[in-house]
Amino acid sequence: MEKGAIIITGGAARIGAEISRHLAELGYEPIVHANKSVDAAQKLVLDLRSLGLKANMVIGDLHDDVFVASLIGQAQAIAQSPLLALVNNASVFEPDLATDFSQVQWSRHFKINALVPCQLAQNFAKAMVGQGEGAIINILDQRIFRPNPLFFSYNLSKNTLAAATKTMAQAFAPNIRVNAIAPGPAIANSRQRESDFAAQTNATLLRTGSPPSAIAEAVAFLLEARHITGQILAVDGGQSLIWQTPDIEGIME
Repeated sequence: MEKGAIIITGGAARIGAEISRHLAELGYEPIVHANKSVDAAQKLVLDLRSLGLKANMVIGDLHDDVFVASLIGQAQAIAQSPLLALVNNASVFEPDLATDFSQVQWSRHFKINALVPCQLAQNFAKAMVGQGEGAIINILDQRIFRPNPLFFSYNLSKNTLAAATKTMAQAFAPNIRVNAIAPGPAIANSRQRESDFAAQTNATLLRTGSPPSAIAEAVAFLLEARHITGQILAVDGGQSLIWQTPDIEGIME
């Protein structure tokens, strides 16, 4: 696929930053979306440009319907390259249970993890009419293959986006391919001790977890894989194949 501009939501921090950096190094132009990580986005874009690479950024809150409706157009307006792909990476990941969840928690997860990615995909597909081939990549979670009772709203929202991946692949064909990546443990979160994250990573079949670099490489692969659509690629070190889920192992997530 010809190198072009790629919108990465949540593209300034954690996994998103690695995806942005890797794609820039491959010759794509990452359009780094950020909301709270504005300073990180600015630094990332400047660092990439200092290396002679293309990069741009869009700042806005994905909870804001007006911003969501305008994001694709904003990205097109600032991109130096033709729009090529959308990576739905931004995510909400908060703990709750089926026995104890609130409407607020439910709505936050479904808004950012399911509704917004689908709205952006819809707008991207409209923007790509007559523009040639494009690609959408949704970042999911290996939990869609291996459910457990923790993070109830999060799990359900990611399963919704997994179903949408296949449905949109059918709806947007043949010009736009829609795929997804389901990572395992990639970066420790604020609730985890380092020992918890190390135990979680070591519990995967390959003892590697999901290094952000591996997720970024998978994104690059799916961008080029012109005969693949509607598929979900587990980049989880084999975590989804292990019968002991974190609730059984007692690992803090």
